[in-house]
Amino acid sequence: MAELMNAASRALAALAMAAFVAAVPLVIVLSVVRLLVFDPDYYRRGYERHGVAATAGMTRAQLDEATAQVQAYFRGGPTVSLVVRKEWGRELLFNQREQQHLADVRDLLTLAPPRAAGPPGVPRGHCGGAARRPPSAGCGDAGPLARGRGRA
Repeated sequence: MAELMNAASRALAALAMAAFVAAVPLVIVLSVVRLLVFDPDYYRRGYERHGVAATAGMTRAQLDEATAQVQAYFRGGPTVSLVVRKEWGRELLFNQREQQHLADVRDLLTLAPPRAAGPPGVPRGHCGGAARRPPSAGCGDAGPLARGRGRA
């Protein structure tokens, strides 16, 4: 009986060691991702490198405000509802599909269980998947940051 318990104890110790070894790289990768997600300079370098201000038709101040709102949202703040001024008027920075994506990213960053639904009135998966919805469904319209990248 003692040999059986000793073998079970060794197996349990080996399993615990394997779990620890597997968890260490995961923790390192997630830590690096979180550092980049909350680093405003990382976003600024990307905006400059890819010419986002010109593509989106936004000023640097608007991009900085959008970045601050997205980062605050990822930390548990309110939904990003930034309205940007354009030549033709005002519009929301992120459409419903993009807001759902931000919610999914926040769930991953906080390791929260996925929600059953997206923004109010939009069922989860409404805009994605193989079945594309017409623009009249509220998903086909791309926000300023999505324009110019082949998305519509």
